Amino acid sequence: MYGGVLYGAKDDSPTSDFSICDVSNMRWTNLTYRLNWIHNPHDRFSTRSEEPLPCISSPGATLLRMRNSSYIAIVGGFDGQTQQARSGIVLVDPTAREWWNLDIQGIAPGPRISPAVVAVGSRIYVFGGYRRFGDDPQPYYSYSIAEHLADKGVWSWSTCDEPYSSAVPVGMVFQEACAVYNGAKILLTPGRLTDSEHINFTPENNIFFHTEHKKFQPATADITGTFPSNVRWYSVSRPSVAISAFDSTVIICCFVDVPGTDDVAPEVWRLSLTPHEKIDSLNIMRKIWDLNSDFQGAICVGGKVRLMGWDQVGKDARWNTFLDILWNQ
Repeated sequence: MYGGVLYGAKDDSPTSDFSICDVSNMRWTNLTYRLNWIHNPHDRFSTRSEEPLPCISSPGATLLRMRNSSYIAIVGGFDGQTQQARSGIVLVDPTAREWWNLDIQGIAPGPRISPAVVAVGSRIYVFGGYRRFGDDPQPYYSYSIAEHLADKGVWSWSTCDEPYSSAVPVGMVFQEACAVYNGAKILLTPGRLTDSEHINFTPENNIFFHTEHKKFQPATADITGTFPSNVRWYSVSRPSVAISAFDSTVIICCFVDVPGTDDVAPEVWRLSLTPHEKIDSLNIMRKIWDLNSDFQGAICVGGKVRLMGWDQVGKDARWNTFLDILWNQ
C-alpha cells in the first residue's frame, strides 16, 4: 500500500507511506522510512541514502517481474512537492528495500495522473491518464510502452503517446488494465472523467489490446449477463492460481450504493472471457454490509477474493480486518 491522504488531513497533500502486507498471515510491515534510494541504478556501487518514496498522488502502479525478482512500478501521478503531474516511473524493490527513478531512453510521454498501467514480461504499458485534477481533467487518448532491452541493459520508450485506434469508442477513458491469456492481451475497463460520476460497465466499453500486434478490439460485445452499474470505485484482478481454466476469468470487485442507506459496500462479479463469454454477480453485497465492517479494497489470493478494510473509524483506523470469498461456490 502506497501513499494516500491521511484521515483528517487539512489538505489533499499525499503521503509517502509505504507498507507491505504478508497475505499468508495478514501482518503489515511499514517500510516508509526503511527504504534506500539508489542515486544511480546503473552503478552497483552507487550511493544509497535512506529516504522515503516521493509523495505522489494518484499514480498508476503495477507489479513487474524480471530476472526472478519482483518490483513495483509507480507511473506518473501528481507530485506533492512540485504540484505538477509527473511522467516518470519509480521502481521499488520491496525485498531489497530499495527504490530508484527509472532511466528510460527516448521521447517520454506527457505527464499524467491516474493512468491505467500493467506490466507484461519486460514491458510496461501505460494507457490514458489525465493532465490535471478537476472538472476538466483533459484526458489522454493514447498509449505508451516502456520496454527493457536485455541485450543493451537499458529501458526505452518503444511507443510514446500513440493515439487509440477507431476500435476504441470516442471519448473512452480507462481506469484499469489487466493482462489476460498469459499476456497475449490486455483487458482495459472503463473509467470516468470526474470523481462525482458513477461508472457503468457495458458490453461496448471493455476493450482488448493485443500486445504483439498493438491493436485494439472489443472484448465483451458477446458476453452474456448483467454488467456492473452505478459503481463508485472498483478493482480488477486475476485469480492467482495455476489452473488453465481460470486464464480467461477476471474478478471485478465493485463498491456500490447499498439501497435504502447512505453506505457503500462491495459486490463481486466474475467476468469469463472467450470461450465462456459470461458475467455474473455473486450477489453478496447485502451480506457483506451486514457485517458492519468498512471494506475498501480487494485482491485475489489463491482461490479466493480477499476484501480488506477496517472495523473502526477515525484517525486510529487501520486496515485490520479481511474477508475471504470463494468464487467457485
